Amino acid sequence: MLSVLYLFIFVSNDDIKAMKGIATLFIVLITTIYTQNFEKQNLTGHWTLICFENLEVNQRDCRPQDDWQNGRLTFEFSDDGKQGEIRGKTTSNSVFGTYQLGENQAIEVKKFGGTKVLERGWGKDFSRTIKQASSYKYFSDTLRLYYDSNKCMVFVPYQSVKEGEITK
Repeated sequence: MLSVLYLFIFVSNDDIKAMKGIATLFIVLITTIYTQNFEKQNLTGHWTLICFENLEVNQRDCRPQDDWQNGRLTFEFSDDGKQGEIRGKTTSNSVFGTYQLGENQAIEVKKFGGTKVLERGWGKDFSRTIKQASSYKYFSDTLRLYYDSNKCMVFVPYQSVKEGEITK
């Protein structure tokens, strides 16, 4: 205890200023790393749709985890940070489209279509809601596409699903 007091007494104002500068630099560095990890500026990747969420009423409609590996409701997003294409499989059909990314993680689906033979359930819901997507966010390795201002579709990386790395 006495040595801590001794150290405190003999620390000059210049030392305190230097320590504040180092602490500020450390905070800026951590903030930059955090921001880069969670504000990815593209959607490129192979994704599996696992949930629809209504944030207003805190409700989640998630597929059973055993269904994630069946190759359905998987989508390949490919873009340059501005223009992109989507291709994938719903519950019954193949789909494709184009999208545009904007500032503040905005997205606008320009075209979307595919075969529409006997589309039902989640496939029908995805085909309807992807056209309404307005923004996206990453949370760790999860992608959320927002629509209707308070609803979103939740995706996880397809490779993780294939390898059984995802746990509820």
